[in-house]
Amino acid sequence: MFFQYFCQYFGWLWTSRIEQDLREDLMDKILNYNYQEFESYKKDEYLSVFTNDVQAISNQYFLKVIDLVKSSLMLIIYGIYMVYLLNIWIALVIVVASLLTLLTPQLTSRRLSEDRLTYMNRLGTLTNVVLDVLSGFALTNRQTKPHIMDHFKKETRTVQELEVRYGHFKAFSIVLNGIFMYLLDMTAFAIVGLMLWLGRISIGTATAALSYIKEFVYPIRYIIDDINEMNAVKKVILKYRRLASRQIVDKEERAFTDTIDFVRANVKYADFTLANLTYAFTKGHKYLLIGPSGSGKSTILGCLSGRVSLSEGQLLLDGQDMYATELTPLLGGVDAGNHTYDASVLDNITLFSTYDLSRLEDRLKRHPHPKIDYLLKQPDAGVLSNGEKQMVALLRTYLAHPPIVLLDEAFSAIDISLRPYFMNLFLDDPELLVIMITHDYDEQFMEHFDAVLCMNGGQLLM
Repeated sequence: MFFQYFCQYFGWLWTSRIEQDLREDLMDKILNYNYQEFESYKKDEYLSVFTNDVQAISNQYFLKVIDLVKSSLMLIIYGIYMVYLLNIWIALVIVVASLLTLLTPQLTSRRLSEDRLTYMNRLGTLTNVVLDVLSGFALTNRQTKPHIMDHFKKETRTVQELEVRYGHFKAFSIVLNGIFMYLLDMTAFAIVGLMLWLGRISIGTATAALSYIKEFVYPIRYIIDDINEMNAVKKVILKYRRLASRQIVDKEERAFTDTIDFVRANVKYADFTLANLTYAFTKGHKYLLIGPSGSGKSTILGCLSGRVSLSEGQLLLDGQDMYATELTPLLGGVDAGNHTYDASVLDNITLFSTYDLSRLEDRLKRHPHPKIDYLLKQPDAGVLSNGEKQMVALLRTYLAHPPIVLLDEAFSAIDISLRPYFMNLFLDDPELLVIMITHDYDEQFMEHFDAVLCMNGGQLLM
């Protein structure tokens, strides 16, 4: 009893640590992706891997490895008993027949693995739908609720259908394995009966042989079940490996000292083209990008941040290919929909102590502001208003102090009376290259910038 307890306890302890290591290793790899690599998978796929897939790999693979080792040891022990204590020919025939039955899981492994992967992927999609529906709770009312529920039910029913499909084939594979085990039992009984009829063994030996054979076949059932479970998660493991084994290209880190140059740059979408852009952004200068929606302003910032690739032309950082440069320490950006972590405002601003708060504290001594004092005391950034979340993002960028700051409608949700204070965090710094997009400007506002660039239809109007 105590042995069984310790086996169970240490088995679960081992698998829980495996789950922890798998999740931590995967997150470490993902956080090294560039933006385009990250966007090649949907968020629900990431969620599925971190929750369902990792647990399946742990419980249906690594835990089954432990069970497989235990069952194999039992099989070896009973095999030795049969060889030394019974007729050697009976033992050899039973051992060979038993080994052949271990091949039966291969008949169903591919289909099991594919069905399991399809079900797990869809389960990840359902997780994303749940988050989506709950995030949009403010849109739920008597009129919209039935349609939102239809949207949710459609996904749950798809998941249920895939689960039934997987379960149906798994049940078939279990029955198939049972048939082979039954044939093994019948083979053993027939061989012992034949040997007894031919007078090669006594009734006592036959009785003992049947008893040992039963004990020998017993762990084979578990081995076959374990192999089936392990086969079912093969493709899930391959999916995990694809995410965790991506080759990360180390890019050269360089300082920014002079200019960023667009040279005959083109970006082509299905219904939009940023055409033949040639322009130099100079270190320390402040630029205002204006123009109608869809004119190419955000595309320019996307190119600078590495989120958008050029179709043609060049983007140069101090005369070198900007995309061959590690941009993370050079760029900071704020847009209209910045992310806040489910943590305190202080953790969000310092990015969990990545950035030193002293830079902001020094500025507050020179230019105190009650709103910032209020924000720094808030324990939960998730309950802030949209404008307050923009302030948090701006303060985080201020602490990071990158030499290039990209602001895309970064003040749109902030009260007009507070905007000048937060804009001056960046406009007052003579070392920063600031490129700002806004639809809310006047002539007095434009005086704060070294250049005002107007975009229209993918063209820079000089």
